Amino acid sequence: MIQDLEITFFNRLNEKQKRAYAGLKALEIGYHGVSQISKQLSIHAHTIRLGQKELMSEISLPINQIRANGGGRKKKLKTSPK
Repeated sequence: MIQDLEITFFNRLNEKQKRAYAGLKALEIGYHGVSQISKQLSIHAHTIRLGQKELMSEISLPINQIRANGGGRKKKLKTSPK
C-alpha cells in the first residue's frame, strides 16, 4: 500500500523517473501489482509496464534525456506573407 508521503514524492518526479518508480513498486508487489499501482498512482497500466521494461533492459535513454527523439509538439512551419 502506498503512503501519502510516497505519493507526494512520486508527484515531484519527471516522466522517466515516474515510470521507473511505478514499475519498481509493481514488481515489488508481484501478481496484480500493475493494476494496484495504476489505481493508487492514477497512471495508465501501459506506462507502468513500460517502466518495468526500461528497468529490466540494458538499453534506455541517456540519463539527461526524458523523452525519445522526435517526441513533443512539432514545430510550426514558416509561411510566407500573402
